[in-house]
This record gives sequence, structure tokens and C-alpha cells, in this order.
Amino acid sequence: MRAFIGTVPFTIIEAINYVVSNEVQDADLYLVKVFADAEKVGKQIEETGVFQNVYIVEDVLLTYPITVKKCMNVVKNGKNIIRALEKKKYDYCYYNNSGWLINSIFYTGVLKNNPDVKNIFLEHGYISYIRRYDQRPWQVGMLVKMAGLKCMDGTMLDEIHMFEPELNCVEQNGKIIKMKKFDKNNIRLKEALNKSFHYDTENNEYKDKRVIIMEQGPLKVEFDKAAFWNPILEILDLKQVIIKAHPRQKNSDFNGRGIAISRNHTLPWEIETLNHNMNDKVQITIFSGACTSSKMLFGDEPTVIFLYKLLPVDYSFLGTELVQFADKVGELYQDRSKYFIPETLGEFKEYCQKIGIAKE
Repeated sequence: MRAFIGTVPFTIIEAINYVVSNEVQDADLYLVKVFADAEKVGKQIEETGVFQNVYIVEDVLLTYPITVKKCMNVVKNGKNIIRALEKKKYDYCYYNNSGWLINSIFYTGVLKNNPDVKNIFLEHGYISYIRRYDQRPWQVGMLVKMAGLKCMDGTMLDEIHMFEPELNCVEQNGKIIKMKKFDKNNIRLKEALNKSFHYDTENNEYKDKRVIIMEQGPLKVEFDKAAFWNPILEILDLKQVIIKAHPRQKNSDFNGRGIAISRNHTLPWEIETLNHNMNDKVQITIFSGACTSSKMLFGDEPTVIFLYKLLPVDYSFLGTELVQFADKVGELYQDRSKYFIPETLGEFKEYCQKIGIAKE
């Protein structure tokens, strides 16, 4: 038997893809309630039959700001998970979170009845490529030990599965395995993912829009967003544009501008990508990691325009490793001209005119 852990939607989507793509028949999913509607999603996953069992468990992710109450809840919920796991027999346990505490809770529980279990890590997005899992502040390890847990510090990992191992730039624990990409022609996979996240195939907001502006999540710097976006929008043919609002924003910064805005902004972007031919789309963003997922997860090559070099502030806050990683994704493109980072507004305008998304 195999145990998979699901927290944020990406980890659940990744687990479903792994099970279906590899025709795994003996998998359980432990879905941790860390997002709105997690319980509802868990019920819908059950109905797909991808997993033998779907266990919905209470939240054990410790998020900032850390409080005594949060710590007490994590310890209490963690003990319940450990008690449930110590009765189970598993040959493999699949981790796909970068947090030591949550992984240590599951590792401690699984290990009690399964001393020979194989521990496998499924990549957790770009962070797995640029940051070592086994390096954490000493306080994290101390917290794990104080909670009476076996510390999942990475040294016990047997394998790490990655969609693009050649992009990895840090030392990894365990053997690196290339993970199967999402196959849009796999009917079972598509139906399972669409059902799990209640995707309405009849309500396609992106079908008639060629340009998708991926709205940015919270940044570490402040700047006048209206002043930044106004000249960008002046260049674009707005009839071709739709805004993909960030899931953590209640209101889009583009409200009131006469531009189409996706209503279902909390739907995981991977589900939208699964249901579209992204090769014909243009994604524009300051620096959203979602713009790399089409190539990395699906092998699609949408046109991607990163705007971070046009910011009125120093973009070094993004981090050298992350910028270099995004550049490496662009190098995977067969047509590298579709991956563009303008350095001036003039370059942006010229490129938009070239690909037919500028105002006439």
C-alpha cells in the first residue's frame, strides 16, 4: 500500500496525476484541511475512485504568525494523525510539502508500524529546485523534537521525483527520478481532476481570450500599481485580454478598468491549464510562477511575458535563484522567442505588435 499526503491544491493535483499516470492501484490519500472547501474536495476525490481511501484530517500546517494556540492545535491534531497511521501498513509514503513539521508528523506515524517504508518526495513546485529541503533553521528541528516527533529532515528520503530534473540546482537527498507530466489525452486523469475540483467544462472563461494577465500575489516591495499597469494596458488590445485574479486576493487590482476578469479565480490554475490548448495563449505577469507550470507540468509552450524588469523598484527582491530558475524554464522552449522578458516599455510594445496583441 501507498500513502499520499495532500495539503494545498497543487499537492493533491500532483498526487492524482502520479497515481493515474503510473496506474497505481493501492493508494490512500490523507487530505489535510488547509484550504477552504478542502472537505468538499476530499468527498469529490473519493467519488473518482483514484484512491482506495481518502482520509480527511485536521490542519497540521504551522503558518505565520506562529502563536501558542496554533502550536497547541497542531500538536493535538498531529497526535490524532499519528494514532490513525500507526495502525496502517504502508510500503511507500509520498511527501510533497516543504515543511518539516507536517512531514515529521506523517513520518512518525507511518514509521511506527512500517519500519521498512520507502520515503519518496514529490517536488513542491519551483521551491524544490532552488532550495535544499534538508537545510532549516535549528529552531525548526528543535520544535519538531520538542513535539516528540521523528524529524523528517530529508536524510531518510529514498527518492525525489521531479518534472524537470535537469533544472535542479541544489543537492537533493535520495535518487532523483523524472516524474511523468500531465497527459491531457488521458481521459481518466482529466475526468478525475475536473471532478475533484468541480470544473465546469461548459463554462470556459478563457476560450475566446488570447491574452491572460496573471495577477501577482503579495510582493515584498511597494509601488504604485496603477501607474505601473496603465502604460501596459494602453498598449494591449483589451478585447483579447482576461485577468486571472490571484486566489489570495479578495478584489482584483483591475476592477473598474473595463477588462474581463475571471470569476472563478480560486480554481487551481493547473485545472484551467489542463482544459485549454495553452500553446495559443499569451500569459503576461510581473513574476508569477504559474507561468512556468504549462511547460513544466504539461509540456505546453504558451507565450510568456515577464514584466519584472519594468518595475519602478529594484527587482532583486525576487531572489537570484528564482530568476535564474525562470530563465532555465525558458531555455526548455523549442521556440525560445515565445518566452520574453522586456527591459523597456518600448520593447514590450514592439513584441506585442509582433505577436498581434497590441491595439491597432
